[in-house]
Amino acid sequence: MRIMLVEGDLRVLRIQAELLNRNGFQTSLARSYDEATIAVSSNPDLAIVDDRLPDKSGLELCSWIRRTTKIPVIVVSSQTDPESRLRGFRAGADDYVCRPYFVPELLARINAILERTRVTFTSESPIEAYGELQFGALMLDGSRRSLSVDGVDTHLKPREFDLLWYLASNADVVVRREVLARHLWRADISQVSRSLEVHIAILRRKIKRSGVAIRTLRGIGYGIVQDSENSKLP
Repeated sequence: MRIMLVEGDLRVLRIQAELLNRNGFQTSLARSYDEATIAVSSNPDLAIVDDRLPDKSGLELCSWIRRTTKIPVIVVSSQTDPESRLRGFRAGADDYVCRPYFVPELLARINAILERTRVTFTSESPIEAYGELQFGALMLDGSRRSLSVDGVDTHLKPREFDLLWYLASNADVVVRREVLARHLWRADISQVSRSLEVHIAILRRKIKRSGVAIRTLRGIGYGIVQDSENSKLP
């Protein structure tokens, strides 16, 4: 896995690169907004961006990465107040880490994001990246972007397919609403909350007789389960 590090302080940049290299990652390095826009061409799997860069802010870079690529971003900042964190997420950050950070926690956050984003869930993605995914009576075919329920084809619109795939990929786990908003809509949950609820309702109707259910943890998120396994969700 390749990680792009964007940090204005060369000493800190080298320390971060050595840390990640020791833990099995490859790194590409940039010390400014302009350098980062070039380093993106190396197609990293994730970017770690300092919020203070010598030419532009790290949040501006985060917004640019979000607009032009599908690369997940961790913003690193010395600003720990809630408003600063909120600005980071509004800029499109997948995670926000405050200094000083606990190194094993940073590594855990990196691995969690990489695990979630092995497939980019957008209709523009190469469909062959999906393959096939089965959960109970549901069979999702990425090559056709289609759903079969007990062998019967069921039409899904592109975002319905992406949402169902994401939930089925994380079966028996509650997926937070914020995560779904960022990865499927590339937006803050406050902007797409109603749309998410509508898509969940549509999917529930389409898989109603499949023996599979989408459960809600109110105010938190959603999880897909076998009807007989509801107890697996918290």
